[in-house]
Amino acid sequence: MGGGGFGGYGRRLGSRLGGSLIQGTFQAPVAALLGEDTRYILSNRHTFKGRAGHALLYGFVTYNNQGHTTLNAANLGGYFAASAASTLWLPGERNVALYTLTDGSRQAGLGALVNLLQEFWPEIHRTVLRRP
Repeated sequence: MGGGGFGGYGRRLGSRLGGSLIQGTFQAPVAALLGEDTRYILSNRHTFKGRAGHALLYGFVTYNNQGHTTLNAANLGGYFAASAASTLWLPGERNVALYTLTDGSRQAGLGALVNLLQEFWPEIHRTVLRRP
């Protein structure tokens, strides 16, 4: 999308901003309606495997207002809504349903990987960056 140079960068940046705006516009009211917490909440487990599993799982589930685990419909729906809407401005013809499924799934997977980074950031910060 967008080509090279400053113009291409501007189009890609605009596309990302548009997608983020749509994602947040979908996510916030759905989370409020369903009583979902859209934040990533660190694991209380102590093993690497337990913490990593928690981080990956909580890319797809979350806690509700009662503290129970539930499908993270607000975040997941936001990914797919933003993917579907982006077909309105992305160049070229595409199958909207297929693009929405593949791009939304990719975003959900990336969200789970971001959770891993958040879960292990204290250790990364301390060990790799050698800061307290």
